[in-house]
Amino acid sequence: MADKLFIAYRACPFLSKSADTSIFKTKFNMFKASLLSFINALNDLDYYIYFILDTVPSEYLKFIEKVIPQSKYTLEILNNAGNRVTFIKQVDVSIKQNFSEYIYFAEDDYLYYPNSIKLILDLIKYKIADFVSPYDHPDYYKETNCLLKYNHNYKTNIIFYNNVHFRKSSSTTLTFLTSKITLIKTKNIFKSYFIKSRNENYIKLGLGDYEIWLTLTHMKFKSLNIKRTIPMYFLHPIQLLFKEKYNLYTPIPTLAIHLAKPCSEKMPYQMKLILDKNKDVINNYISDVFKNEHY
Repeated sequence: MADKLFIAYRACPFLSKSADTSIFKTKFNMFKASLLSFINALNDLDYYIYFILDTVPSEYLKFIEKVIPQSKYTLEILNNAGNRVTFIKQVDVSIKQNFSEYIYFAEDDYLYYPNSIKLILDLIKYKIADFVSPYDHPDYYKETNCLLKYNHNYKTNIIFYNNVHFRKSSSTTLTFLTSKITLIKTKNIFKSYFIKSRNENYIKLGLGDYEIWLTLTHMKFKSLNIKRTIPMYFLHPIQLLFKEKYNLYTPIPTLAIHLAKPCSEKMPYQMKLILDKNKDVINNYISDVFKNEHY
């Protein structure tokens, strides 16, 4: 029997400030390519997708209907909900569902290698990791210095599984795979996520994705300044001081690309490989991407 996977997939029609539009000029094209490559990455998994769609036009709904069987998804449409609300919705629906004990949090601006989700699912299935991301973030490498100062100069271990190397990492983005049991145990930490959205004009005590992951993994605290650690200890002192550390693993090389500058610009070789692997499925719906082989 095929493994089952529940997917909480959030999307919005707005390009982020850091969006890489060098290949996909509009958010709709980025969304289409991301979803097509993601379906390709699921391969023979028995999946169910719960779409959380924030202020999307009807063309998004029509595209989902075109490429995914109706029995394999649910649509929830929100109005100007913002980043935090849609993420917490992902947490809630993932805990309530009974389709699968394995859960994937997906965002609408990633490209995937075919069959890559099956590869990382096995690490959760066989209890090698608590969390796995398909993304080998450029920030892990000192010379790239993608978004922040070098935050990953710690000792780690590397394992080899399913013909892929995986490293134990301190943090990643909010695209990841875990089990329902682990998510239930860590839900309050994830629900402390707060990044101010375009529709929010107030300040609230909360954590960014980096701080959330460090709260879970307990790695790389020495380099954090007091301003960043105070909210972590204020919100989750028991987790930080007394509870277990969770293992997060990420692949080497990457199995997915985040379409955000300057990260994607640091991975041109991987970008070309992923696009080539998904060329046929993307070409069916976005005809101008490969026309001049400019990517």
